Amino acid sequence: MESVIDGSPLPQFIIDKDHKVIYWNKSLEEYSKIKAKDIVGTRKQWEVFYGEKRPCLVDLLVDEDFEAIDYWFSDGYKKSELVEGAYEAEISDGIKGKDKFLRFTASPIKDSKGNIIGGVESFEDISKRKIAEKNLKKSERKFRSLVENLNVGVYRNTNDIKGHFIQVNPAFARMFGYNSVNELMQIKVSDLYLDPLERKLFIEEINQKGKISDKELLLKKKNNNEIWASVSAQAHYNENGIIDWIDGIIEDISERKESEKRLNTKAELLNLTHDAIFTRDLNDRITFWNLAAEKTYGWSQEDALGEKIHTLLHTQFTTPLNKIKAEVLKQGHWDGELTHTKRDGSKIIVSSRWSIQKNGDGEHVGFMEVNNDITQRKKAENKIRAAEKRYRSIVQHLNDGFIIHDFEGNIFDCNDKAAYMFNSTKEEMIGSHLNEFSTPITPNFSDRIDQLMKTGIFEFDAEYVREDGSILYYNVKASVVSFEGDGRIQSFIRDTTKNTMGEKALKESEKKAQKRLDEIEAIYDSAPIGLCVLDSNLRFVRINNRLAEINGRSIEEHIGKTIGEIVPDLNEQAIALAQEIFETGNTAMGREFNGMTPAQPGVIRTWIEQWYPIKDANGQILGINVGILEITDIKKAEKALRESEEKLRLAITGAEAGMWFWDLKHNDLEWTDRCNTIFGLEKNSEISYDLFLNIIHPTDRDIVNNAFEKSLDTINELKLEIRLLWPDGSLHWAYLLGTVYLDSEGNPKEMMGIVIDISDRKSTEAELRKTLKQLKRSNAELEQFAYVASHDLQEPLRMVTSFLQLLQRRYENQLDSDADEFIHFAVDGATRMQDLINDLLTYSRVGRKTGKIEDVDSEALIEQILFDSKVLIEETNTSITYNDLPLIRANYTQMAQVFQNLIGNAIKYQDNTYPEIHITAKKNGKDWIFKVEDNGIGIDPKHGERIFRIFQRLHGRDEYEGTGIGLAIVKRIIEQHGGMIWYESAPGKGSKFYFTIPQGDDPR
Repeated sequence: MESVIDGSPLPQFIIDKDHKVIYWNKSLEEYSKIKAKDIVGTRKQWEVFYGEKRPCLVDLLVDEDFEAIDYWFSDGYKKSELVEGAYEAEISDGIKGKDKFLRFTASPIKDSKGNIIGGVESFEDISKRKIAEKNLKKSERKFRSLVENLNVGVYRNTNDIKGHFIQVNPAFARMFGYNSVNELMQIKVSDLYLDPLERKLFIEEINQKGKISDKELLLKKKNNNEIWASVSAQAHYNENGIIDWIDGIIEDISERKESEKRLNTKAELLNLTHDAIFTRDLNDRITFWNLAAEKTYGWSQEDALGEKIHTLLHTQFTTPLNKIKAEVLKQGHWDGELTHTKRDGSKIIVSSRWSIQKNGDGEHVGFMEVNNDITQRKKAENKIRAAEKRYRSIVQHLNDGFIIHDFEGNIFDCNDKAAYMFNSTKEEMIGSHLNEFSTPITPNFSDRIDQLMKTGIFEFDAEYVREDGSILYYNVKASVVSFEGDGRIQSFIRDTTKNTMGEKALKESEKKAQKRLDEIEAIYDSAPIGLCVLDSNLRFVRINNRLAEINGRSIEEHIGKTIGEIVPDLNEQAIALAQEIFETGNTAMGREFNGMTPAQPGVIRTWIEQWYPIKDANGQILGINVGILEITDIKKAEKALRESEEKLRLAITGAEAGMWFWDLKHNDLEWTDRCNTIFGLEKNSEISYDLFLNIIHPTDRDIVNNAFEKSLDTINELKLEIRLLWPDGSLHWAYLLGTVYLDSEGNPKEMMGIVIDISDRKSTEAELRKTLKQLKRSNAELEQFAYVASHDLQEPLRMVTSFLQLLQRRYENQLDSDADEFIHFAVDGATRMQDLINDLLTYSRVGRKTGKIEDVDSEALIEQILFDSKVLIEETNTSITYNDLPLIRANYTQMAQVFQNLIGNAIKYQDNTYPEIHITAKKNGKDWIFKVEDNGIGIDPKHGERIFRIFQRLHGRDEYEGTGIGLAIVKRIIEQHGGMIWYESAPGKGSKFYFTIPQGDDPR
């Protein structure tokens, strides 16, 4: 066992029943820098972890003091899931070291009889994990703040066709012209769509894919103006795989769309984004590096940013760098060719364009460079020139048309086949332009130029309307022969008219049919209501996703099965309705079904169903189309609303409250008849706010009016006790409660509330205050009488006692036995009378004043009491223990009386050879709760509070001595300090006395 603990990587220690350390492993020696030999046998285990003395978790488990565990480990503790009988706790407050978090695991050690004989505790430093969690929460807060301040819209909504917003940020509301987020939240998502079909298709796509990226939609603002938006969405699923909600981002792209529209003729230029684009500052350090640059050169954006561009790429210039920069600064741009070295060491030739970048003040801040890899093109140019002559002799004999032209579209050569195809001659075509052979229904050559220059090869299909109205369909395969000058391109043209016409007709027909089929399938499968087709035996022939979800079975499991096999709880209802349809041939509309499905066993659900008969040409019913809409939540909501309204009605009626309603817009005040009764008015009184103020006691009218105004200004609840002066002059009291309701713009529109008659309560309170005042005066007089009586009786009683004792000493054994017995009874009675008077005087003094309140070290106080009572403790073999008693604010002398009486009683009322007394304390809010526990004879609970009454004894004087005033004095002292005292006990089980000492705002 020792080797296991000693070899454990976790710091561990073991204590015995008396909380002394008996084992301290090596890991704990390393952590604490305390050797086992220096701490074993002590109770100083707490010093390793805490800045001040307090119990460890294992100390409290050994004592089985779970109340103290709740106190000391208030941040939370739990039973260990790994070790039976063990407990775990995480704590940072009071732990030594900055930002320290420790997780403790402790368990008691028991003997063979199950008695706790000690305990073991280990711990683990979890500070890094806790700090990480703290940083994560901080990051989450920053993220929320970022979302709220983003310039793009962020949203969360439900996954139905209408769509309900769950959350949006301010930018979303501003984007669509709404004054606030709250205003936007009042509409449906579908209200933003110009075309409802677009919303439906959007939902279908998110259901199929689970996410949508950068989908462009034409939507509408609050004022119905159109707005182009780029929408991204991500579905979030529940444990059943059903979409709970949709999160997304929306960005206004109207300006971009407008720019695209203006630049439509130059749309192909956007393909430059496939080029390597990067920016650099005036010192040639890279500040931006796009994805095409990563693919072109092999360096990631992370690798490239901050590097010097020409050092990174080993640029080889055809023109000196300083001249290039000078031209850029003068002309605004530079175009040319450069040689760069890629990350893998290979060299490439790029067509490069440099341009200057400026800030908002027009100052030069850097350069942007756009590069296109033309290495392969350069190689191709050389090969094409070599093969050009070879091709020229071949193309004249081709069945395809052949044209040679430049990048501008100017024709330099063609074969006879090409001229024939375009109803022209070779001489007419040479020197003309390619755009002369395009029509409005076919993109002209200029639309293809960018892609051809980029790839060197391009193929496309086109069509041309001849002068006779016939259409030529043709295929073009173009390739760059040379990039020099205006370039040279050879294009092969094949007549595809016959094939194209047939294929076009076929494709158009197939496209229409497929589109219609896809629309029907999509609508059926993604419909928000359940749909299915049943045959004449009520077997499922077809079913959509929604109904499969409702039933809790897959679509495949339904096909061929009957309703009774899939949802047996609904079988009887279904058979009855089917029989009706087969008998009448009529459609069944709005039929309500109730029952359970495998999707939610044990849950009664409700549906509204439509059943439509499917008939053949002869009117014979072949099957049934079924539509199902679940209304379970609606039914529950209706029931809850009815119950809530009934409870409210009963509550108001039971409280005998009157209700009032004030329309602030029209200054129209209404109230119930109960209000008239409370206000002392006739039922037909004309109600107004001025009438209400006139009922208020004149002294209170301004207070009430100001309270209403403040409630309306601050939108806070109105709570007010008011005095009412009835028309008959009688004074009454009422409690007024009201709530302010706002309109859509956030302005108060109405108030509603109740009023309750509290006149009886106020009368009772006044009578109670009067009685309390009289009781205080009576108690003071009684205390004064007790003090005077006990003080004035001291002297004559002392004289009587002295003479009786003198009589006993002189004449004892000189008279007969009866005389001796009478003298003994007289002396004993006088002595007991003096004890009673002394105790009564002590009791009355406690009530007269509390004495000086000061800092009292309760642990030092107990030590002094034990020292003073050392002889009694040793004679009775009593063991008195205590630990961690606090410094408190109290009267020292009176606290000494409390502990002396409680300890004295614990020693006196004993039937054990070895009495045991244990004293503890714990903090509870601003109070210290002390506990004095013994193993004495105990107290029968039936005596209740009787033990705290003056001169009350539970035992005869021949059993236990005393006057029966000790606990009464203790109770009076505790109450003088503002505390309370109680006990837990049973005969033969010992006693536990608890008392509290409040500490006010003292932080100790």
